[in-house]
Amino acid sequence: MSNTAGGVGKRIAKGSMWLSAARVVVNLSGMVSTVLLARLLVPADFGLVAIAATLMQIVTSITEMSLSQALIRLDEPTDTDFHSAWTLSMLRGVTIAVVLSASSPFVAHLYGDQRLIPILIVLGGGALLSGLANPWLAVFQRRLVFWQEFVLSTASKMSNVIVAVGVAWYFQSYWAIVAGIVAMYASNVIVSYCILPRLPRFSLASWRTLLSFSVWTSASQLVNALNWRADQLMVGKIATPTVLGYYNVGFNLANLATRETTLPLTQTLFPAFASIKHDKPRLKTAYIKADRLLVALGVPVGVGFALVAEPMVALFLNTKWLPAVPIIQAFAVIFGLQGVAGLVTPLGMAMGQVRMLFLRDVQVLLVRLPLMALGAIFFGVPGLVAARVVTGLYQVGIAMQLARRLAGVPILRQFATHLPTFIGCVAMALGVWAVADRGLRVIAGFDLAQELVLRVLVGGLVYLVTRFAIWFVTGRPEGLERDALAMLGKLRRKRAAATMA
Repeated sequence: MSNTAGGVGKRIAKGSMWLSAARVVVNLSGMVSTVLLARLLVPADFGLVAIAATLMQIVTSITEMSLSQALIRLDEPTDTDFHSAWTLSMLRGVTIAVVLSASSPFVAHLYGDQRLIPILIVLGGGALLSGLANPWLAVFQRRLVFWQEFVLSTASKMSNVIVAVGVAWYFQSYWAIVAGIVAMYASNVIVSYCILPRLPRFSLASWRTLLSFSVWTSASQLVNALNWRADQLMVGKIATPTVLGYYNVGFNLANLATRETTLPLTQTLFPAFASIKHDKPRLKTAYIKADRLLVALGVPVGVGFALVAEPMVALFLNTKWLPAVPIIQAFAVIFGLQGVAGLVTPLGMAMGQVRMLFLRDVQVLLVRLPLMALGAIFFGVPGLVAARVVTGLYQVGIAMQLARRLAGVPILRQFATHLPTFIGCVAMALGVWAVADRGLRVIAGFDLAQELVLRVLVGGLVYLVTRFAIWFVTGRPEGLERDALAMLGKLRRKRAAATMA
């Protein structure tokens, strides 16, 4: 049993490395794309496309069937199951295209901009393409193999960046963002068949088997889309496209820095948790370790990104984007904390508790939508942002309760696990604020690039020193610090052995 566990652990670690590498490429590409597009286009361009893209995501979520997850959960999926999954996915793509095209005149009238009609029609075509992807790639995930995710992610993102930046440079038009999205979908389909050249055929023989798992996850995807993107529709209605552009770019940059940092780990956890779902002690231990790592990655990255947001935006995007800084700061911190909520999702799916996850998402939505609406009505965009932050904390609380229920981890144990991370982040914030508010004022000629580098170095150093100090004071318990030192020791021994040889 230990050998099996060790093999699973190695595959999880290797899969996480592949996904981490993919996210590094995707994040860097996304950052470069955002910087270049922000310089080539105006905030109103981002705001206009954000309305259409948000509506597309909501329609996509309404029709979500979680077919890959259904194939992973099946004990022995057959060819018929894969054929049926592809057919359902293709029909879903057709449905999305029809809905977006048919609703485009109404949406254009609602927001008072006829340019939304062709944008929605073209995005519908992209959704149609995405439904043709190869379903057999789920075989890799069943085996905890993830190199294909690296290839898919990087190829799709690079296609998006190249096409979007090229169109923006030549035409200086919001169509650059739309073209990039469609190119991403097309690339994903093409590469999926290059990785595994196996063609599906039309079949609906297994639709009941697949959808029996998907019904609750599909409903949860819809609620999640409303939880995640409804605020952009509100901003688009109460403010100008320029303000929505600030909001959209700030939201996406904060998401890029925090949520994407933890995504490689969460992507590997669903099949990993599914493989040990009947062994409750191992499941509890695995959850605690994953939770500790996820928060230790996400929260300091979020806090750190908030601390460097002002010089980063001024340096890379241009001073015209400075109104997006407060949005970045608020969302970066709360998105980092919401890593806990993201971890409960693969745990619940692995245990078959998809109905419980759906009810969780509904509960958050029923609190979030009214608060955001009230915040927007009485305080405008700042009130909406504040409501989003408050409900984000509420979502974290619900996630901790579900972790106690599903994995048997007491809430106090979860708090104790994360306490070094929280203390380290507070120390990091104080250190960076001291440097930014006092230290830089006495240094003449300190430019934005130097300030950005100094904030990053000071913040990172203070965080690490604080965490290791807490670790020593508390008796050097088992945790990330011990794992890091063990890894360094292993690297030293390997280097010494190589030198002697």
